[in-house]
Amino acid sequence: MIAGARQGRPSALRRLVAAAMARDLGVFVIPGPDIARAHGLDIEAAGLHRVTSPRHASILLVVGAIPPALCEAAAVIYAQMV
Repeated sequence: MIAGARQGRPSALRRLVAAAMARDLGVFVIPGPDIARAHGLDIEAAGLHRVTSPRHASILLVVGAIPPALCEAAAVIYAQMV
């Protein structure tokens, strides 16, 4: 059995799709973008854009400590992303 990274270069189509996806990274912030700003995170400066729906997000960003009630909601949000 072979383990580890794949050998060889990705195909041209795979490189094109990866480049397009890298430019369009949407982030859904838990517990909210105001908390991310309070922690000193600038999402837009990192090249990400905020989305209002978890279904449109590529990244789930969890900022700070999460209360137990919000943990369950975060699990549901993560399930909606898939």
